[in-house]
Amino acid sequence: GVSMRTAIQPSVDEAVYVTSKLGSSLHSLEIGNEINFFANNAVGTPTMQWESFQTAIAAASPTTPIAGPAAAGAIPTFTAPFAAAEGSKIVLLTQHYYKGAASSNPTIASMLVPDTSVGPQSQELAAAVQANQIAGGYRWGEMNSYSGHGAAGVSDVFASALWSLDFMLTTAQYGA
Repeated sequence: GVSMRTAIQPSVDEAVYVTSKLGSSLHSLEIGNEINFFANNAVGTPTMQWESFQTAIAAASPTTPIAGPAAAGAIPTFTAPFAAAEGSKIVLLTQHYYKGAASSNPTIASMLVPDTSVGPQSQELAAAVQANQIAGGYRWGEMNSYSGHGAAGVSDVFASALWSLDFMLTTAQYGA
């Protein structure tokens, strides 16, 4: 198998390169994608891969600003605990959001029904940012009406643009 060090080195090299080229224009690098779905990646455990990558990047390029965790869902069980454990190492808290799964047979009408979970999720993220003094706040690093590349005839029509605007403005009210 591939050792963790071998797996991390390309990411370290990329961080060093990008930081050297972008300098102060670089807002941050996000480590991982939906890391809450990876096995053995519980916050605060020795097997948490995010910390291995962050530690190696910081050692090679101490000025590289880091964002994270790029989790999907799981704000109370993953993202908020992550912010508490790793908040001092990041400049921006990130999160993913999907209204639903494309496999759920969505319609334009169902997409445009206000999602009452957006405000509470935004409040949870804002609270995690404030409690852990994460300077750059939080952002939705990935979002869409429906997962699985969207829903044909729903995610790729004008109504989806309206949904996106509503989502962005609603989360902006909470500080995103």
